[in-house]
Amino acid sequence: MRYRPEHKEATRARILRSAGRLMRRKGIGSTSVEALMRASGLSHGGFYAYFASKGALVAETVRAAMRESGRFWLEGLGEAGRDWLPLFLGRYLNRKHLERQDIGCPMPALAAEVARSPEEVKRAFEQELRGLIGLLARQPADAADPRELALATISLSVGGILLARAVADPVLADDILRACRRVGRTMDKPPADGSAGSAAGGGLPQEDAPGVDPA
Repeated sequence: MRYRPEHKEATRARILRSAGRLMRRKGIGSTSVEALMRASGLSHGGFYAYFASKGALVAETVRAAMRESGRFWLEGLGEAGRDWLPLFLGRYLNRKHLERQDIGCPMPALAAEVARSPEEVKRAFEQELRGLIGLLARQPADAADPRELALATISLSVGGILLARAVADPVLADDILRACRRVGRTMDKPPADGSAGSAAGGGLPQEDAPGVDPA
């Protein structure tokens, strides 16, 4: 039976949505093609009608999940003006996001595995990350370097969720999220003493930073 092109595209999109949830919950390496197809209500044998390989599926899943997630995190930031940073951090660094890994941001859920994945997966991840960086860098802020502020915002947010999910104590998890929100919302402000610093509000020179070899 031959299906119309739009049917194939709709089925492909369904596979990507199912794969995104399954991979975020179980991990890339622990998710088989058979499990992915079964979660989509399809047979294993039909996989290659939609994707050339599991690597291609993973790359497209990462791309689709990051785009979908990004639309949610960025919604309404433009109307917030210079208050976009606490809005973004509050939306990202909260218990609901902490607990719903299957539908949350794919970066804290998948980044460690993406780092060990084939180049096509890394390229898909990087392309979407660059897009998010660019969008945040265009938000109004007092930072001297908007791109650096965007990088710091994403890194603090992803790292905060990742660490909070890694601990068993819910009180400690909430403390991590709260600390990230409080520190993060002032990253776009210049140092109180007026000294030069990074766009994220200052910081140690490289030679004074803990754990950094100045050589």
